[in-house]
Amino acid sequence: ALASPPTALATGALLSRRRCRVTRRAVELAPTDYYGLLGLPPYTADKKEIKAAHRRTVKLVHPDILGPDSGDLQAIVNTAYRTLSDDDQRSTYDTVLRRSKLSDLATSRWANPKMSEGLFVDESVCRGCLKCATAAPGTFEVDPLTRTAHVYMQGGNETTDLDIAMLGCPEQAITKVSRRFVALLEYAMAKSKSLKGRKNPFDLLGLAHCRVVELTSPQELGQAPADAELREEYQEMTSMVLKEDFREARTNVLLKYTDCDADKKREAADIIAKNGRPLSQAGDDDEPGVFVDETACSRCYKCTEVASSTFGIHRSPERGEKAHAVTQDADATEILEAAVKGCPSRAISFVRKAEVPLLELAMRESVEMAQNSGVLKGPWEILEGYLVEDIIRMDLELQNFQPAQTRRDMKSLAETKDTADDISSAAQAIPEDVRQRLWRGIGGDQSAVKELEAMASGEAAGALSRNSMKTDLFQRFDVDGDGFLYSEELKTFATEMGFEGSDSEWSQEYVMICTEVGCDPTRGLDFRGFSRMVDDEAGYLEDE
Repeated sequence: ALASPPTALATGALLSRRRCRVTRRAVELAPTDYYGLLGLPPYTADKKEIKAAHRRTVKLVHPDILGPDSGDLQAIVNTAYRTLSDDDQRSTYDTVLRRSKLSDLATSRWANPKMSEGLFVDESVCRGCLKCATAAPGTFEVDPLTRTAHVYMQGGNETTDLDIAMLGCPEQAITKVSRRFVALLEYAMAKSKSLKGRKNPFDLLGLAHCRVVELTSPQELGQAPADAELREEYQEMTSMVLKEDFREARTNVLLKYTDCDADKKREAADIIAKNGRPLSQAGDDDEPGVFVDETACSRCYKCTEVASSTFGIHRSPERGEKAHAVTQDADATEILEAAVKGCPSRAISFVRKAEVPLLELAMRESVEMAQNSGVLKGPWEILEGYLVEDIIRMDLELQNFQPAQTRRDMKSLAETKDTADDISSAAQAIPEDVRQRLWRGIGGDQSAVKELEAMASGEAAGALSRNSMKTDLFQRFDVDGDGFLYSEELKTFATEMGFEGSDSEWSQEYVMICTEVGCDPTRGLDFRGFSRMVDDEAGYLEDE
């Protein structure tokens, strides 16, 4: 294992990092559509539910409660209500919203819209032999990074060439499937990649079927789980299968999945939607992020030494002083690679940045399960459950999908995506702990409304104003904007707070402060260290 990066590389990357402004913090989960903003299941049509959700939400995001930063959010909440409470506007919005959610999927196109079958490549077993792309270059292409093949144009070659490509695959990775399954399998393939290949797309479809049965068939006390028999059937289909039988096994899985009742799927999707967790983001945005599986972290803290701007240490007892990613994009790629390779417990993974919020949500759930019930379930296993539920919902979405065809459709699609960005930006302008209370899928709970309504009477205003005050102060004294308060920057703050000592006395004071809050004196205090300092030291920051 690589314990630390080469000195020259680390020095060059460190200097490069120091010169740049760190503007992006850890990726955060926030609603991106009107339904999520109001805390409603997608495509809710009941006007009473919509009105009640609006009254609750607009009260909780009022600037008198959350401060001036919530003004934009309140305006969007009112727009959401006007749109969803009008039948015609809601119907139009629903159509465009579905297009928006599905337009970013990396699905293949169709050379002939009348085709009833297509080809699917299980990239989890593809070994990059290039034979399919050579035999049928109009249909298959190879990812230059992973060297795995996928279909980009269904029917892009003659049938004979396609048969040669499929039957000539040495790993039996290519399967002919009904058109109805192509987009769903490609979506499941993306989820398989999110799980780092822990489950292949056909495994995930089987698990989705089992989840539907589990959610819609309550388990009686003392009886086996409702989906137990079904799980065994799927396992028999997919386990211990010889390579030459791969295609037949996949076909059997798809045939079994068609037994999943459509009404049960909708019932399960409604249950899933009520938990408030948004769909994981899809698309071909492969901008990298990093994630630490704290259940595997050995507390060696090598990552915090190698990539100190990215990784930090949890100070709360419930997180066990494990390492975690504090800020994305804060260190050079070479330094992050060294940190990942140098982790002796292999707890750090490169992931798509869009997946970081969901993984962090899974990590929090893992910690809570261990504390509350003693159940040990890692974040990747919990993420698997999230993605299986996403497949259930996406299956229903795909059945109602109508692609944009006119310029007007394309314009509406672009406007909906702009609205999604506005909602997310406005939501992230308010404190994280408030977001957790407003939207349960981000980690909040059923007591959200009562806790936030208490703010209207001033019971919780102090905590929020104090948090905003600390943020404003940190940004004010972080002159170079690099996310750290160095000795001179912190001295300016200390002087305004009443420090009158000499330079040598300040040097001693600075080192002592850094040591007490767990920060490296050569780098300075990050926001967490600054926050800890002003909270611990009497007189530094008064709520008044």
